[in-house]
Amino acid sequence: MHKPIKSFVKRQRQLGATKQKIFDEMWSKHGLDLTSSQISSKKIFGHSQPLTLEIGFGNGETLFYLAQEHPEHDFIGIEVYRPGIAHLLSLLKAQPLDNIMVYNEDAVVILSQCISDKSLDRVLILFPDPWPKKRHHKRRLIQPEFITTLQHKLKPNGILHIVTDWENYAEHIDAVLKDHSNFSIPKSSDTNPLIQQRPIITKFEHRGQKKGHKIFERLFINR
Repeated sequence: MHKPIKSFVKRQRQLGATKQKIFDEMWSKHGLDLTSSQISSKKIFGHSQPLTLEIGFGNGETLFYLAQEHPEHDFIGIEVYRPGIAHLLSLLKAQPLDNIMVYNEDAVVILSQCISDKSLDRVLILFPDPWPKKRHHKRRLIQPEFITTLQHKLKPNGILHIVTDWENYAEHIDAVLKDHSNFSIPKSSDTNPLIQQRPIITKFEHRGQKKGHKIFERLFINR
């Protein structure tokens, strides 16, 4: 049987006792489990608001900040690394928010099984693993098939926002999206309120800047 290529290598480490306790407590409030049927935003959050999905949210600080600043929006995060999820859950324990839910699963699986078509207003992919070695480029998350999946999940005029600090990956992203007829670069006249700069600098952005890397920001709109 053919196994799909994963865009990540799962290097899980044990959580300390305190973090594990917070994880267990807060997961019951903010965790989403893999299901065989697609989710309903109204069932999850109790209402229908603009919905942002962040894929690979790292330590969750951007997701937390956005949810804190925009209570009129809902947010779903996907992350495979439990320590990052634990960090986000600790933030939510200290300052409760009711507009964040998270998955601890592979994004490809979640998108195919759990996210309804035309249900997302925005998708954030901030500093995905660049897999810089050429022989590993096939592991990059941004691939034509994956972008087609995202296009189906986004609403018309929904926003795809990708950021990387690897120039070669930025060129790869541009090439993939250029060949996808449903995505275009927003025009200055576009009034979609989700077309905006990211509010905070992520840990990976700090790391890239220390190495002297340029930041490549890409915004695309689903036509």
